[in-house]
Amino acid sequence: MSTLHTLSKSPYTMSCLVSFIKMMGQEDELLLLSDGIYSLLPGTEAYEQLTLLLEKGKLYALEDDLLARGVDASNLLPNGRSISYDTFVDLVVKHQRTYNWA
Repeated sequence: MSTLHTLSKSPYTMSCLVSFIKMMGQEDELLLLSDGIYSLLPGTEAYEQLTLLLEKGKLYALEDDLLARGVDASNLLPNGRSISYDTFVDLVVKHQRTYNWA
């Protein structure tokens, strides 16, 4: 059963990224929303953890949240991509469950 994980909290205020690594299966995917976008900034511990997550799943970031926070989409990790709200809906429909990491 695949899961779409969403992370909307700043990596500076939480430390659950290691939990993501343990919980994500091969079919699971991660979507960064809101302040979760800051996890894409190189040099942060979150960025390093996301590199590990890519080995287990796929990484997406919401385009509007990237723009709102001034994060350049070219900062996305390899195999990651920015998506629209329509694609976000497609991801929710694709997966049997969605888990929001606040």
